[in-house]
Amino acid sequence: MKYSSVDIHEEEIKTTSMIFSKSDIPNLKKLTINEVNEGKEVYTDIDVIGIYKNVIILVECVGKETIKEKEKKFIGVCTKLEKDLNLLLNCIKEKDCEFFSKNCKDIVKLLKNEREKVTVKRLLTSYNKEFQEEEINNKKYKVDSLFIWDISLLKYFEIISNTTFKHCRYELFTFFDIKPKDIDEKGKLDEIECTVIEKTSNRTVVVFEMKANELLKRTFVLRYYGWAGAEGGFQRILNEKKLREMRNYLLEGEVGYPNNIIVIIPSDIEIKCIKDSNYKFNLPEKFDTLCIIDGQHRLYSFAQDQYSKWIKIKGKTVRKLQEEDKKITDFSEKMNFIVTGVQFKNEEESKKNYPIKLFYEINTKQTKLSSEDVIDLTSILNEKLPQSKANNIIKQLNKEGPLINKIRTKFYHEGRLYRTTLIRYAGLLEMFNPNSKTYSIFFEIYKKQKKVIKKYDDFCLELIKIYLSSLKEAVEDTYKTFAKEVWEDTRKEKYYLMSVTSIGAFLRLLRHFVSKRDKKFEELRELIGSGIKNNEIQIKTQFKECLKIITKELSFERTEWKKMGYKSSQWALLESFMFNTIRNHSGIYKNFGDESLIKR
Repeated sequence: MKYSSVDIHEEEIKTTSMIFSKSDIPNLKKLTINEVNEGKEVYTDIDVIGIYKNVIILVECVGKETIKEKEKKFIGVCTKLEKDLNLLLNCIKEKDCEFFSKNCKDIVKLLKNEREKVTVKRLLTSYNKEFQEEEINNKKYKVDSLFIWDISLLKYFEIISNTTFKHCRYELFTFFDIKPKDIDEKGKLDEIECTVIEKTSNRTVVVFEMKANELLKRTFVLRYYGWAGAEGGFQRILNEKKLREMRNYLLEGEVGYPNNIIVIIPSDIEIKCIKDSNYKFNLPEKFDTLCIIDGQHRLYSFAQDQYSKWIKIKGKTVRKLQEEDKKITDFSEKMNFIVTGVQFKNEEESKKNYPIKLFYEINTKQTKLSSEDVIDLTSILNEKLPQSKANNIIKQLNKEGPLINKIRTKFYHEGRLYRTTLIRYAGLLEMFNPNSKTYSIFFEIYKKQKKVIKKYDDFCLELIKIYLSSLKEAVEDTYKTFAKEVWEDTRKEKYYLMSVTSIGAFLRLLRHFVSKRDKKFEELRELIGSGIKNNEIQIKTQFKECLKIITKELSFERTEWKKMGYKSSQWALLESFMFNTIRNHSGIYKNFGDESLIKR
């Protein structure tokens, strides 16, 4: 998703402020701090300032600049303000006296004698930055004392605040390393009594009860597209429609669910025996303690208590919604969840694939997962499967090469090529299936190379990137001045080259170039075998010569494409058309490819 330089800064401010507001963190936008330095007036702007009890969150929205450009200056501003918080508070009071009276009293009192109890957090937000998975895994969203939201984290917290409302603040607290004691909130619960239902050498399974409102504070979810779950994350994003339906279920008089939720209990929590199978344990004073494996929607249905403030429902007045919100709040305070807790003997076990396998088992047999969720879970559980390898190839193609940022790999990617469709139908599964003819074709040429690229997967990725670069050059030679428009139109507003049908068919065509049945491309296969990177220019030239026959013959213009009638499921039919177009072009290509690979 791209924003113009004109509105990107305002959009970041609006989104960040709304996330805080829905999370019940009072905030001000565009606070200007005015001070005199050496006789000159100096103005400093803070884009958003959030205040919750004794916590202050200072936010700088990057806009069209880069994070690096803003980072040093923002750290300097924050350091100066943290040394003189009274200056900051006076500016807040001048801008909005009512906001100051409601939200700054605790901080004013603490500054007199207990300054150390005031916590200040720094946040940079940017729609121009997108972290890669490895950057999230390495916690690149935190640089020293600075936290960073790229576009994926902005969109993630936007969805979480839209679906969990004020309860989102507990995830925000966890993100900002804020503990209950930091906000003077009760952190320690009474001892939790439980019953042991299974005990083996490597794990203990217990059952216990806990109030819904306490669970909302003490649990966390390893979501595949989140920040906490980037490494080993497996849960889906919360579904607004499903939560609304579950809210209605509760309002109809059902104050609970017949089945329990499942959590992982950290291995360092002591589960002490009282008598026989009766045990008890204490939770540490932190928000993110119990990892939900199954039941996040059931739990967060008790967070649907802010509709009167944020949601409009046809036929319901604000007063009616307020009454319903109060019912949900009451339910969350009274409702005891039955919880199954699994504790592994050591932390490594709890981080292995058992939680993912359990989640996969439950959700593929009970609640249908989206195809994207299934392929991502499969990749985590078994990276050697053909679909896992194909998924990795597609993700890499979205990061580098001609298809960069053109494939849907995250939930907020709109108007892009569908990853799961390409995995299934673009010949990539066959490329990694040892029983397929396509695999034999690619693996044979991989074995012939002089081990320039050691891994078969890497070899395939490099070959595909060079092939797609050749296709892009063929498009540039054919379409000249508007080639960029053709190549970049992933939303298919004017051109259909960037459709899964077209790209899928082109990818399927690649195996014909490297098939031994084709005498014309013996030289091409020799070049590939002697080193893809060393012979990249010559390889691209041979690919492009042939691909131009198709780009000149096929019109990807929207109206003409519609006339040809190639629908999203007709990738094989289009591959056949491309195959025959090349063969019929002239005598030199009459033996192009391998017709036995064409799906009839």
